[in-house]
Amino acid sequence: MSAPLNVLRLEIAFRMTGMEERNEDEGEKDRSEKKPDDKKPEPLILLECAYDVDYLLREGFEITADHVKAFKDGNAIFNAWPYFREYLQSNLQRMGLPPLTAPFLRLEPKSKPRKREKHEHEVERSLPG
Repeated sequence: MSAPLNVLRLEIAFRMTGMEERNEDEGEKDRSEKKPDDKKPEPLILLECAYDVDYLLREGFEITADHVKAFKDGNAIFNAWPYFREYLQSNLQRMGLPPLTAPFLRLEPKSKPRKREKHEHEVERSLPG
């Protein structure tokens, strides 16, 4: 479904996976008995949903692909997150599972890798290990 000319329509998708919780004693025992051919644990539940969110654009505003990406990766996710939290909690409850409340959303910018000095590489190579 396409949006009118003065509307920015974005699809915001969320996914939450639930894994079996292990206590520390079981985890240690499992690690020591783990064989190389053991598979990773499969999720007990996977909940996915997507929202189409519409934003009315100011008349005459010309939007670029950079605008859309920046807005979708920030504001739009924050705007849709409370609806996902409610969806997650109510649907788990409807399935007879313990209700889970997703945390408040915090976005952290990706950190740029620090450029290493030449001597740092040499020090790392000289360490035993």
